Amino acid sequence: MKNTLNTTLAIFISSTLSCAVFAENITNSHINYSDASTTSNLDGPDRPDPKDKKRKPRRPPPMPLQAFEDVNGDGNLDKVIATHMSPRAMSVTFLGNGDGSFCKEGLTHNPAYLPKKAIKMVNFADLTNDGRVDKIVTAFPPPKKKPRPPENDINGINDKDKPKRPPKPKTFVYLGQSDGSFAKTPMGVIEE
Repeated sequence: MKNTLNTTLAIFISSTLSCAVFAENITNSHINYSDASTTSNLDGPDRPDPKDKKRKPRRPPPMPLQAFEDVNGDGNLDKVIATHMSPRAMSVTFLGNGDGSFCKEGLTHNPAYLPKKAIKMVNFADLTNDGRVDKIVTAFPPPKKKPRPPENDINGINDKDKPKRPPKPKTFVYLGQSDGSFAKTPMGVIEE
């Protein structure tokens, strides 16, 4: 158990550091789109052609969210680090000692019952008013893709081809426990 927590924490910290290094490299370097085929369209001249599958700019990895909340209800602030706007909604809680320091080993929470391919946004609040912070995960399912009509199609888009509304996000609430962890299963699912 101790090795698993240490390994998880090491992976989480290394991904956080790589996010910072990646973001610094992005801001210090000029992105060169000359390798990709370019087009002059509504986006402006010399932008990468959206139909070019060979080269697309990559998104930076998600940045971690750090919150100071009383997770276990003992009156001491605890430090919670979570992945924000990512495919995973993992969080690590470091319990506060009451003197401004935190435990060295964290409590890891990987929520269950979340949609697989959805982007998850993590927040913390005391929803049940019991003095313990709860974990709120909002899952945004990816939109369903429709096939594109051929470019030489004269008729354009039919009513059947119009894109449907994007899927509605779902909110999952994981209750804070007295030991500083969060519940394994969500209290409820809220569809917006």
